[in-house]
Amino acid sequence: MGRKSNYENGMYQQLMEIMGRLDTVEKEHKQEVGELKAEIADLKEENQLLRQENRLLKDDNARLKSIINHDSSNTSLPPSTDQKGGKPANTYNGRKKTKRKAGGQKGHKGTTLTKAEIEVKIASGKCRHEVKMIGNAAGQKYVNKICG
Repeated sequence: MGRKSNYENGMYQQLMEIMGRLDTVEKEHKQEVGELKAEIADLKEENQLLRQENRLLKDDNARLKSIINHDSSNTSLPPSTDQKGGKPANTYNGRKKTKRKAGGQKGHKGTTLTKAEIEVKIASGKCRHEVKMIGNAAGQKYVNKICG
């Protein structure tokens, strides 16, 4: 019988030890749950404040956009009250500026026809010679037009 009671005592001691550890874990768990609930409450409060601030900022943004979008085309204001856009001058020309002067460049061989070449084209029928009156007819100014 001594062995059985030792065994039962050992089992009882182990059970009590495990129950003590469970009580400790349960206390720690309850403390952690309480801390997490407090943190959740703080985060909910912060979330609510941020939502209110976000709503105010959205309303302010919409108000400012409506102010910007008012001009003479959609209000009774005169065009002189329109704010100038940030558009740069001469936006229609996409050409990049260079340091070269306008016109033919030095050293470039031209492609102008000579008088002899023009006469050959007229004689061959590829072009026709027209005399057009430009400007003052009394001054007898004229321009030769060569097609081709």
